[in-house]
Amino acid sequence: MKKLIIGLVLVFLIFIFTDSIYATVKADDPYLEDITDYYIVNQKLLNKKGNNLVPNGAIQGKNDVYYIEYQYEIIIKDGKQLGSNIEQLWMSETLSQEMLEKVFTFEFDYEEIETLDYREHLFKESVTANRVIVTLKVSMEEPETYEIYQELFGKQLSFKVCFTAE
Repeated sequence: MKKLIIGLVLVFLIFIFTDSIYATVKADDPYLEDITDYYIVNQKLLNKKGNNLVPNGAIQGKNDVYYIEYQYEIIIKDGKQLGSNIEQLWMSETLSQEMLEKVFTFEFDYEEIETLDYREHLFKESVTANRVIVTLKVSMEEPETYEIYQELFGKQLSFKVCFTAE
């Protein structure tokens, strides 16, 4: 009986330690491993510390900036490319998505910071993945007309950032 209890405790400890040893990817980390996987972030253009986004080349005031930056951490299976795009730009009913795409520019920059070698469970195959920091810079071009500029002034841009494995 004593050997049975010790055996059960050892098996239990093995499962506990293998899950903690191989758990470098948390359950809430966005992990993309297949071309059908995607991760979408609903984002609003918020100015930090009272900064105002102004068009590139415009004269900057005290709290004006040429771009606003966002960072995302994505884990992608080794051998896959990280794809990203912007969808559903919206500011008001009077400004079309095409018009907003002319005014706002979105630049993505990718930096691989870590290679992960993990397995979900002791008896499953080991998987290699890369932890990537994605930096998104949102900037603004000069609107075509003064009326468009007036429509943009004081409003908040919302958009979706979509990440995919390619």
